[in-house]
Amino acid sequence: MKMPDAHENVPVEEMDSSLGLSPSVDGPSNIDSRELGISKDPLLFIQLNELLGWPQALEWRETGRWMLFEEKLEVGAGRWSAPHVPTLTLPSLQKLRSLLAKGLVLLDCPAQSLLELVEQVIQAESLSPELRGQLQALLLQRPQHHIQTRGICWGSAHPKKASHDENIPLKEQGQNSLRQKLPPGAEAAAVLAGELGFLAQPVGAFVRLRDPVVLGPLTEVPIPSRFFCLLLGPPAPRRGYHEMGRAAAVLLSDPQFQWSVRRARNLHDLLAALDTFLEGVTVLPPAATRGQGAPSSEPSRGLVGDSPTAWGSLLPRLPSQMQEVEGLSRARRARTEDRDSHEPHKPTLELQRTGR
Repeated sequence: MKMPDAHENVPVEEMDSSLGLSPSVDGPSNIDSRELGISKDPLLFIQLNELLGWPQALEWRETGRWMLFEEKLEVGAGRWSAPHVPTLTLPSLQKLRSLLAKGLVLLDCPAQSLLELVEQVIQAESLSPELRGQLQALLLQRPQHHIQTRGICWGSAHPKKASHDENIPLKEQGQNSLRQKLPPGAEAAAVLAGELGFLAQPVGAFVRLRDPVVLGPLTEVPIPSRFFCLLLGPPAPRRGYHEMGRAAAVLLSDPQFQWSVRRARNLHDLLAALDTFLEGVTVLPPAATRGQGAPSSEPSRGLVGDSPTAWGSLLPRLPSQMQEVEGLSRARRARTEDRDSHEPHKPTLELQRTGR
């Protein structure tokens, strides 16, 4: 029996997941990979480009980036937030899983440019030739990056039509100071999400490139891209494509999920890695995401991606980062307990009033 070739660019859900050996979703073992002579996976820089401006003037705008930690673009301030451990909403992960299960999955895609990648993605979608042309032009449109070079935010002020030069990185990308902070061999992952009025059904695609390649100005740093995730659909209440995009980016930033998806052979492996991620998250009650006070009906504002919900939030599993955060919390509690043990307790307001 002929084994399915992982290099064939067909929807992986059409393959028989029972054939071949599937990688373990448990991630790398505790044995040091250097002892086994196995090369370590490169650092992954993840960027979220969100489609904004429907229906007047559509444009892609960078709204988040991840290197283990998350940085959100502060609305109106023109700067990035401090790196922090990301939180997700439960519906965003559920909707992302559903869209990936029904969408297009290309593993070891041989595309060598953004144009080739886009063509392979849209050819698999059930769209009319006219809609395919519109979608292709949109996906090749230069995104608006937030690149800081001497205090200037670079990017395309107005949407530009697709051209043969779209695969050439912008000059300001090479001047991005972030590039100097990335180690040699680092790779990129681009997540594109948003609402699109001319679509009748959601369009979802997850692509792992066989050979990482620089996809022009798609990401703010011109490093080779390994993963491409597309999450688009018609405007609908509670659809939350931005949060779905964040969920995809956080998944890719998780070391265990990334290890599994780099070695996945089919859709079954991809969904198994996502399910393993869900088993390791911590659920926070809704009130806990709104601060220490009483639950508030007012949503938090100021950062792109803040979305309190009655479903609660999920704290992703980031082992090294969580150990650091937990260590700081224990240290603060120890200082507080030590201070309280040496200071006399002040009477409460009620006791002061009664004199007891």
